[in-house]
Amino acid sequence: MIRKNLKMLNMAFDFAPKWVILTFIQNLCTAIGTVLTSVMVVEIVYSGIIGDLSYNKVHIYVITISIFIFGSCVVNSVYYGKYYEIGMQTIKDRISLLINNKASSVDIALFQNIDFLNLHSLMQNAFSQKVIEVVSYLAFYLSNILAIILCLVISATISLHTVIMGCLFIPLLIAVSNRKKSNMRVIEKNRSEYKKRKEYYTSIFSNKEYAEEVRLYPFINIFKEEIHSVSESLVEKLKKVNKKIFFLDLVNQGILEIVVYWGIILYLSFKIVEKTYPVSYLLPTAAVVFQLVKRTNAFVGIGPNLKNFAEYQDYYDNFMSASTEVDNQQEKVLTQDIEQIKIVNLSFRYKEGDALILNNINMQISKGQKIALVGENGAGKTTLIRLLLGLYDNYSGNIFVDGIELRQIDKKKYRLKISYILQTFNIYACSLADNVTLGNEMGDKVKVERALIDADLYADIVEHYENSNPFLTKEFAEDGIELSGGQKQKLAIARAHYRNSSIIFMDEPSSALDPLSEARIFNKMNALTESKSLLVVTHRLHMIRNVDWIYYLENGRIAEQGTHKTLMTLKGRYERMYTKQRERFGEKSGA
Repeated sequence: MIRKNLKMLNMAFDFAPKWVILTFIQNLCTAIGTVLTSVMVVEIVYSGIIGDLSYNKVHIYVITISIFIFGSCVVNSVYYGKYYEIGMQTIKDRISLLINNKASSVDIALFQNIDFLNLHSLMQNAFSQKVIEVVSYLAFYLSNILAIILCLVISATISLHTVIMGCLFIPLLIAVSNRKKSNMRVIEKNRSEYKKRKEYYTSIFSNKEYAEEVRLYPFINIFKEEIHSVSESLVEKLKKVNKKIFFLDLVNQGILEIVVYWGIILYLSFKIVEKTYPVSYLLPTAAVVFQLVKRTNAFVGIGPNLKNFAEYQDYYDNFMSASTEVDNQQEKVLTQDIEQIKIVNLSFRYKEGDALILNNINMQISKGQKIALVGENGAGKTTLIRLLLGLYDNYSGNIFVDGIELRQIDKKKYRLKISYILQTFNIYACSLADNVTLGNEMGDKVKVERALIDADLYADIVEHYENSNPFLTKEFAEDGIELSGGQKQKLAIARAHYRNSSIIFMDEPSSALDPLSEARIFNKMNALTESKSLLVVTHRLHMIRNVDWIYYLENGRIAEQGTHKTLMTLKGRYERMYTKQRERFGEKSGA
């Protein structure tokens, strides 16, 4: 447990060494300064008053302690004015970067695992704060240990047996305080459950995705009532626990501390009356006992606290050890454009025990060839694209890229040789150009404009906005622009144009486009991919009549394959789907 806490302390020191050092110094100065002013100054001044100490010595001691206190004030000023916020923010940023880097490289299959998702959320939301707390707590505990040692040294010169007698009550104080802390954890647990549910319900009222339905449907009253119900339940639980905390607090601070402190005072008073104890020791001894009780009480919950920190270090270690797409010496790097992708007896399921999504798929994509994947929703088309991109490798069978099994290839470098338009894509809160390049060759303005023109998006931006490279979304900019559904899809297509790879994967590239835009973009795509390999997934069958080969997927299997002409002659599944679409959209052109 201690080793794991020290590991977190070392992490903080690596990221913000000055902050860590000053945190310890500041805590030490505060604790020792408190003991000096509340114990030693009282003893020195009182000794001077009753004549046990010369005024010169009193002045020297007081000035020395004052210099120390002034130095402590300087340390506090430097710490809080220069390092406190910056140090903590640095630690949070560096840990967030570590976690984000890890999350971006873990095996994508883990995002199907609820335990991993919960662990990821825990790391993002709490780990950096726990690292900061480790530093603060360890500095606090160390400073209190030294303060206790100083109190015992001082008490040895006054009345050690009296101080020890007062300390006998300390275990009882700690036991009561630990009981109180246990009840506080119950409160935190109840609040955590309440917070999770409230955040969900609150998001319904505050997120723009729900704004329209909130105003159109009365079902939202259900959530209003649920929030009230959850709140009432929490209040009832808090009332029960708070009664216990009130009693324990009263026993701890209202009885035990008074009994210890004033018990010592009364005991010493009787001793002074009996003239068996110097009157000059009364106030210093009482001050020492008070400090000892206070400092020892500070260790309440040290075990659970250190254990909690150690658990978070375990969570962090588990997260960072999650399986990752690792570049290693054994992975092969493709140095030239991809000539051929061959799929042999490919089967796949996302998790063990699930039904097969793909079942014994065999196909081939050769250089310059145009291939289409069609079929009903859920047939496995998008999953096949994901496998070809190397996002999952827990498949059976083989995917050969220029004769090399995909699992043996450096995935990151492999993906750089492919342009792709995914069915689900995101628009990020950054500039239009950054949304196009996504980290590829940043700053090539001409290439970005060309990609936007080819995707039929450039005119939309130039005609409607003064800035040809506006900030997208209003997440961080009030003047940020919100793209329409069709414009977002065009942006996804622009990303593929920008990469300009020898092979292109497109998954429903025109689902959000109007017919005219769709026709223009497909014509441009055909011209731009004339010498490139193309694999396209689409429900718009009239757009793929001229591809080289069509695979019709059904329930994860290839049900039919061939050219458009041969599949229409076959009068099977493809022909029926094509005929229905032609009748629906009123297409006049023949098969």
